[in-house]
Amino acid sequence: MKKFLIDTNSWLIIVRYYLDFDEQNKLYEFLEASLENESIILIDKVFTECKYQASGVALKKLPFLTQKPFHTKTNDVLPYPKFFNLLENQFCDAFQRKQLDDHEFELSKNRHLESADVKLVLLAKTLMQDDDVVLVTEETRKQNDRKPFCKIPVMCDELKINCISIAQFLKESELQIKIE
Repeated sequence: MKKFLIDTNSWLIIVRYYLDFDEQNKLYEFLEASLENESIILIDKVFTECKYQASGVALKKLPFLTQKPFHTKTNDVLPYPKFFNLLENQFCDAFQRKQLDDHEFELSKNRHLESADVKLVLLAKTLMQDDDVVLVTEETRKQNDRKPFCKIPVMCDELKINCISIAQFLKESELQIKIE
């Protein structure tokens, strides 16, 4: 079974731009059913971010996201040795790295390793051993936020993880949402 991991901003985009057109609740019901049958995986870090992003609008409009059985814990999702090497080389923006001293870089790296983005990528890589896994994000490959580490699509490219946008995800799901 194909499994989809959806990042925080993608949940926000669903509620801001797609849910209002879902007059028959097909999208709402599809998302809820997909969490129930575990074809969509909601990690604990994404849930926590959803609580604080945009005043928790994703949780207000999709209250089933608050149900604990749907939360996949990521405490045991740890980076493997090669990932550390990738993080410090391929996943690091050289210019931004030069702006930090060694201590600042280590702090930034540790924060990044605990972020929802990295946990999503690491979980996707782990699940790929047994399942067809797709990471859903609206992030682009372009660095535009002055952070020392690259975005989800760049990590996915390097790790051979399928990465798509919300629009592609909805197209793949073949939902028939009528817009009037």
